[in-house]
Amino acid sequence: MNQIFKPLNMRSISDKGILPSLVIGFVAFLASAHLLIRSSYHGLFSALDTVEYLSTADSLATGGGLRDYSHNPLSWWPPFYSLLLALINEFGIEIRDASRMVNIVAFGLIILVTSHWLNQYVKSRLLVIGVVTVIATSHILNLVTMFALSETLFALLILLALVSMDIFLSRQYLMKALILSAFFATLASMTRYAGIAVMLTAVFLLIIDHRLPIVKRLRYVAIYGSMSFLPLLTYIAYSQIATGHGLTGRFDSTEFTPLYHLRSIAEMLYVWFYV
Repeated sequence: MNQIFKPLNMRSISDKGILPSLVIGFVAFLASAHLLIRSSYHGLFSALDTVEYLSTADSLATGGGLRDYSHNPLSWWPPFYSLLLALINEFGIEIRDASRMVNIVAFGLIILVTSHWLNQYVKSRLLVIGVVTVIATSHILNLVTMFALSETLFALLILLALVSMDIFLSRQYLMKALILSAFFATLASMTRYAGIAVMLTAVFLLIIDHRLPIVKRLRYVAIYGSMSFLPLLTYIAYSQIATGHGLTGRFDSTEFTPLYHLRSIAEMLYVWFYV
């Protein structure tokens, strides 16, 4: 297990064959180029969340802070996607062009990181190429990447957090990998709040690792937890102070009852299987 993520040197490349790596790189290039060409005519599509992300990014870029189009503090949506777009805007790139760049680069990196991870565990290079091709041609992934939304970036950050945690657990507890996993998990949760599930999963994996004494396990949990949860908790506190109602935003929480969510799940399953 400790040799799973060994550094890729020239000998290992020749053992595995350089052709599969070239094919995977070519697939990633074609998939990204396809999205680049498709989005070059009219840009990315827009949705309700797009208005929040882009208006907040524009507010940040013009010195207005974390405020959306209605000049209210951003709270219901996490801030990282807008922050990243505003940062790219500092280099003279328009906000919408920045979202297009982020999504397409993230899409290509998802393919490359996935192929690298699979190469550690799957002996058949043909199978790896097949899986990568399925990802590159995924209708859902291609569709969501064509929207100015944070989902593609979120998927990449989750993948990087999981890969880093895998490296930590398989490379004799390499501290740099634990720090990277916490870093990517933090960015994921600050991109979509669902990223907290990755953080909780990592904590669970650290706790049940019986190769270590309990004291070391708790030490790693404390390091990971403080690095990954603290930024999110800080943002939650900011949202509470800025809005007076935290992450729930300006919406009436009584509208979203457990029955409402169950009904929504039933409707989605019906559409999935019968429509």
